[in-house]
Amino acid sequence: MIESKKTYYPKVDRLRIVACLAVIVIHVTATPVITLRPMSIQQLVFIFANRIAKPSVPVFIFISGFLAYQPAKPFQPARYVKKIKHLVVPYALWTLLYMLVFVKTAGYPLSPQFYLKHLILGDMVYHLYFMIILIQLTIFSPLLIKGARQFGVVPFWLASLFLQLLVGFLTIPYSDRLFISYIAYYLFGFAMHHLNQYKRFSAVAVLLLGLIYTGTFIGAIDFGISMPQWGAASLYTFYSLAACAFLFYWLPNHPLSSTAHQFALATEHIYYAHPLAIMAGGYISIKLAYYSIIGQSLLATALIFLTVIPASMWYIRYKHFTKY
Repeated sequence: MIESKKTYYPKVDRLRIVACLAVIVIHVTATPVITLRPMSIQQLVFIFANRIAKPSVPVFIFISGFLAYQPAKPFQPARYVKKIKHLVVPYALWTLLYMLVFVKTAGYPLSPQFYLKHLILGDMVYHLYFMIILIQLTIFSPLLIKGARQFGVVPFWLASLFLQLLVGFLTIPYSDRLFISYIAYYLFGFAMHHLNQYKRFSAVAVLLLGLIYTGTFIGAIDFGISMPQWGAASLYTFYSLAACAFLFYWLPNHPLSSTAHQFALATEHIYYAHPLAIMAGGYISIKLAYYSIIGQSLLATALIFLTVIPASMWYIRYKHFTKY
């Protein structure tokens, strides 16, 4: 989600756009998949959309790893500090904003201790956990890059994959906030600088794993047939890696239009802000006594595309204009 001044990859902009849209899909379909009539056409449509979009956060982490690993470039301390600042400051401000919203709407306490607790845990609102993960990975990135160079990028990534799968077997408090639960996606970004021969395999893998992943979800919510935690975590890991590879191999790398490029640069702001539109949609629905589950999902989607996305792109254009 961070704009890099290193080598420009149009494909990475496309990955950002796809991942951002996928995050939106996950959040606007989250309620319908569990509240619509089981096995109805409507529920299945929402489930397929939700499951297809599920690798969105791993894709964002993969992008960050791909951009962080530059094999021929030495470590630059000033750039490293700047990158961490770029992540921490907006995260702290958005966490504060959401706390103030919930103080007004949900009775949250207005206290520094409460703020700091949820700032550290990344759970002031449901999507902020990703920023905690990304901050941790960025902090440890010099060590990860050094390890990849010393032991070989692909072997180091495979070792990280084993570690991530191992975490899936364990019950660790707040494991979804620990970078080791996502480290394989980050280092897969490193490895993708060297893996360029699996294009067709990635298409087959993402299709098969996606169907299995979707099928197991339907079995769990509609029929009560659940996989063990480690099995579900492992399946999600491999499906997400396949999705990262598929998108990286198959998305074109020619330059984007200026509008698409602005969208790509705005994805960080869209990610932070889109839950506000979803909450606004819920508030409007209550005021209008509008209780259609599908209608509320569509309303939230419309608000995101009519407010959050244009405002975020306008901010990018304004920031660019004031620079020059």
